[in-house]
Amino acid sequence: MLKPKKQIISDESAQKFLDTIARIKKQRKENKRKGSNNHMVNKYFQATKAHFLSKKLEAEAVLDTYFNNSVGIGEHSELLVEVNQWVEKLASAEDALGVLDRYEQRKYHT
Repeated sequence: MLKPKKQIISDESAQKFLDTIARIKKQRKENKRKGSNNHMVNKYFQATKAHFLSKKLEAEAVLDTYFNNSVGIGEHSELLVEVNQWVEKLASAEDALGVLDRYEQRKYHT
């Protein structure tokens, strides 16, 4: 007589997994139905998001250097002006990323 094997995952976890697979299949089917131009739009969207993420990371790196590394400060006699400019660049990039996130939510959740 064969003994039943131990259950590796719970029934609830298995159902969540199956629900996720079904949701992904449904999304893929909807994307195919919308047409092949959707792929290009996504690439432009991804490139735009990457651009502003890069700007954000650059500003954070520069500000981190100014605030935490005295070597980066020695070259700038107008340090406060320079810091303010990088703070504005950081805020601008974060704002742009927020706009893109809101756009993406509106576009794909309506």
